Amino acid sequence: MKELWLTLSIILGVTNAVAYGSSLKDVMWSFRSPAYQMAQMLHDDAPYDPEKVLINLDIFRNAAERLAKDPQLIGSEGEDMKIRLQGLIEDIKNIGPTLQAENFKTDYRKIIKNCNSCHEKYDNDY
Repeated sequence: MKELWLTLSIILGVTNAVAYGSSLKDVMWSFRSPAYQMAQMLHDDAPYDPEKVLINLDIFRNAAERLAKDPQLIGSEGEDMKIRLQGLIEDIKNIGPTLQAENFKTDYRKIIKNCNSCHEKYDNDY
C-alpha cells in the first residue's frame, strides 16, 4: 500500500511540475539554451553562426511576444514589463536581420541589455 501512495505522490508531483511549467517561468526558462549559444558566440567560445543567430533571435522574439500577451501581466508592473518586452521585440526586429560578424558583439549587446532589464527587475517575481 505504501508503494501505491508513493507512486501516486510522484505522479501528482510530476503533474504539478508540468502544470507549473506552462506558466511564465516556462517562458523565461525557454531562453536558456539559445541564450547560452549566443553567449558562446559573444565571448568567442564558438564561431559566429549567422543561421543560429537568426534562429535564436526568432526564439527570443516569439517567447517575448507570447509573454507580452500573458493575462497574468496586470497592473503597473505588468504594463512596465509589456513595455520592456515590446522594446526587446523591436530591437530584435530592427537589429536582428542586420547582424553581421563584425557588428555582432555591439548590436547583440543592445538586445541583451533590453532583455536583461526584465530579468533584473522581475526574475524573482516569476
